[in-house]
Amino acid sequence: MAPFIFSALIILPVLEITIFVKLGEQIGLWSTIGLVILTAFLGTALLKKQGLSTLERAGANLRGNVFPTEELLDGLFLLLAGALLITPGFATDFLGLSLFIPTVRQQIQSFILERAKRRGYKSDGLYSKDNIHPQSDSTIEGVYRDISEPTKEDKD
Repeated sequence: MAPFIFSALIILPVLEITIFVKLGEQIGLWSTIGLVILTAFLGTALLKKQGLSTLERAGANLRGNVFPTEELLDGLFLLLAGALLITPGFATDFLGLSLFIPTVRQQIQSFILERAKRRGYKSDGLYSKDNIHPQSDSTIEGVYRDISEPTKEDKD
């Protein structure tokens, strides 16, 4: 995790600055700024369109009593993609645009879900490793005490 954080905080800004300078030399300052603004608007439009579609699929799954695992991951990736496109920079724009491609998202989802399964998570949202959450309907014995205020009926 540390190398990823190092890359995000040090290498990515240096890369972005380098791309800005090189592109600014090629197409000019105002064209470069215009391109950055254009990608922000493009990201917002794509996020709205694909986000609403993902929300509709998640709703359909919930109405069918199916946990929308893939749709939740899709929504997270779309949110990340939108944030990357709104962030000024062309490397982040490239990453953001790539997350709007459904096949790219599906490949990342497959990787994440496969890793989660190897760690014991199931697609229904339950955790089964070391029997932390038993998959059967178990009865748990216990003692309880009612701490609510007595009603008029209880006092009579």
